[in-house]
Amino acid sequence: MSRRLLAGPPKPPASRRRGQPWLPPGERWLGVSPAQPEAPAALAFPGAYPAAMASLGYLSVLRELLAQGLPTHRLPLAGSAPPESLEEGRPLRSYRLVALSAAWELEAVEAVAALRRAGLEPDPARRGPDDPLVVAGGALTLVNPRPLLAFADAVVFGEGLTAATALARGVLRGAGRRELLDSLGALPNTALAGQPDDAVLAERHAAAVSRYTVAPGPLASPVVTEASAFGESFLVEACRGCPRGCRFCVLRRDRCGPFAPFAAETVVEAVPAGAPRAGLVGAGISDHPALERLLERLVDRGIAVSTSSLRVASLTEAHLRLLVRGGARQLTVGVDGLSERLRDALGKPLPVRRVEALAEAARAAGLEALKLYVMVGVPDETAEDVAEFVELARRAARHVRLAVSAAPLVPKPWTPLAEVPFAPATALRERLAGLRRGLGSFARLDLGSPRVAAREHALAHASLAEARRLTGVVR
Repeated sequence: MSRRLLAGPPKPPASRRRGQPWLPPGERWLGVSPAQPEAPAALAFPGAYPAAMASLGYLSVLRELLAQGLPTHRLPLAGSAPPESLEEGRPLRSYRLVALSAAWELEAVEAVAALRRAGLEPDPARRGPDDPLVVAGGALTLVNPRPLLAFADAVVFGEGLTAATALARGVLRGAGRRELLDSLGALPNTALAGQPDDAVLAERHAAAVSRYTVAPGPLASPVVTEASAFGESFLVEACRGCPRGCRFCVLRRDRCGPFAPFAAETVVEAVPAGAPRAGLVGAGISDHPALERLLERLVDRGIAVSTSSLRVASLTEAHLRLLVRGGARQLTVGVDGLSERLRDALGKPLPVRRVEALAEAARAAGLEALKLYVMVGVPDETAEDVAEFVELARRAARHVRLAVSAAPLVPKPWTPLAEVPFAPATALRERLAGLRRGLGSFARLDLGSPRVAAREHALAHASLAEARRLTGVVR
């Protein structure tokens, strides 16, 4: 992980006092006002400040809580000290409501450790009536909500703005813990810790995921800051879901509802005039039917543009030229399988010549660098597949500076690869070492950890009992 993602915000002054909210220098709030003193609610993020300020899911919930009039502070959970709010330095236990957005399985482990450091019992069944109400949600719930249900009083599956609105209104009218839980339990996409029936949990989860792409949008950020992992970008959702059927993806077209590209005019209008850069977010952004018009409208307004990872086969020379006009210097694309044979097996066919042609077109358009994402540990993978990818990368590197991010495949539930065993650590280390030897002389490398990926896989498939053990709720 980069140092930028691990770094915290600028340090608050030592003289900061309770009741005098502090904001990191360089933040600009757009559309809503930051929290007031003595906020009753905190929105926690596992990880450091730059990562939180680059998470559209987290930021959109923050926007909704503030827009409803609920003063809400931000609560970083990273580090070894008891967690304190960013704005006032208040301890986690001083808030009535602590909400949390998680995108990755190991963030649940980090959250449990933070609750322990805060002096709060991580087992929801053992918390008292005067303890904060802990509510969790985020992209992780599209995979497996149980690592969150292991420690949260309530978990919201998929779309979270409806629950955020209900919580904000309940807290503002003085609702107690039981009433807030009852209001959440009445929503069709939530589960309460006191209702552990796995059949009901599975039914509610499946129903919520199938409706994920039809929830209102686009989501948008309330704040921009130079300290974000994406730079000073105003994040806005360009689409939801994906029209493709890649066999490793939890957002594939037959699971999360129909692909939902938001109208170009709607996305452009969501970007305020004061935003210096727009970050377009969406798993299927390359397949947006009006991507060229969307890029052109933003660039014509003088707004720089960045995007989520793009699909090689969907990019055109016009897209590349517009990205360069929007200030892009590097193009990030997913290759996924090491060889053509493996990419075909993964449901993402991509010939070598297409990647080389993209690298050549990127250079002609004015892009300086190309970053390729690839997975190791795909079923039936061999050393010959590594050699084929090294040659693909070598061809691309003739045209642009090259970066390669390689990580172990984590077969996720609800995908066609769900029952595929996680690759042995020895095989993964061998593949990563082969990439290091083959690419090290001409590409910047970011290689994932087999050990971390194995923990991710275990949590992705965990039952509630297993999740309680793996997250550290039960020791």
